[in-house]
Amino acid sequence: MFQQLISQRGQFDHYELAGQGLACIDDTEGIYFTVATNSSARDIVLLGISLKTLQRLHEVKLPFLQEGFVGVGQYCSFDPVTTDIIVEGRDTQVPHEHHLWKYNHKTGKIVSLTRVFNTGMVDLLGGFSVLDFDQGIDWLQLAFNDSGRIGDRFFGYDTDSGFLLNIINNPEYLATGRYDPQNQAIYGVGSRIIDKEPGFEHTLVEFSSSSAAFQVKSVLPFINYMGAICAFDIRRRLLYVFMSNTTHPGMQNGEFELAERYCLILKQRHGRLPSLCNKFLTAPPPPKLPSMDLVSINVDSGKVFAHPQLCEEFPLCPLSIEFWNRE
Repeated sequence: MFQQLISQRGQFDHYELAGQGLACIDDTEGIYFTVATNSSARDIVLLGISLKTLQRLHEVKLPFLQEGFVGVGQYCSFDPVTTDIIVEGRDTQVPHEHHLWKYNHKTGKIVSLTRVFNTGMVDLLGGFSVLDFDQGIDWLQLAFNDSGRIGDRFFGYDTDSGFLLNIINNPEYLATGRYDPQNQAIYGVGSRIIDKEPGFEHTLVEFSSSSAAFQVKSVLPFINYMGAICAFDIRRRLLYVFMSNTTHPGMQNGEFELAERYCLILKQRHGRLPSLCNKFLTAPPPPKLPSMDLVSINVDSGKVFAHPQLCEEFPLCPLSIEFWNRE
């Protein structure tokens, strides 16, 4: 299948996927859905790709406003109960608001679910959404601007009526999440402040929609992780995330070296650079950015199962991972 994917990459060359957490899978039909930008038409679209043939099955224009960073503030979830794809993005008519839509790929219908709580002009880089399909709640991690105080909260919307059911704080700084129908809970990676170096630690967190309660299951032995990107193997009970223990001086010395190295990677991969990169490229080349491991965590025991290196530097990592839980 990997060779097939490489041979058919050309058909997706005019789509941009520069955000995180934009994909979901219809496990029954074997269709990978992702929110993307058609760079030819400059439209934001929902793509449906067959996992069996790797052919494009669906392309639906979404009524979303294009952000400065492709994909930021946009989410995608699959509801196995209704077979709807639930997508969220900034509204084209009311720029200060987001909009929740439902698309059913069997009927071809896309309908408005609700306009999302006014979050101002703030979008959350690395935010995520997760659908609890037993409770029928789609949880969206959104930023808020309260008189200059910026933070994030979870907004829980009813997937049938579009009613806002709950707004909760994020005390465990959860930044990834997948729903487990066996335990009827959401699992993801969070963070908390500690008194010893490096001043924080990452944790496996369990969240219950019915009680709106968070519980720390274990402490994870890694320093860095990529938010919004995760997958869940229901049968083997494994949550997959990108984490690492490698460090980079730019993380302590500011963002300039990070941007410099990232621009160099773009030049090597694409042979050209965005104009904003010109000021970052200097000699000698900056040090490499941290690598990332594909870490699998057993959600029942909280223990790390395996962590092979996935990408040499984190900008080379995939922007999305999904596990195909075939029936």
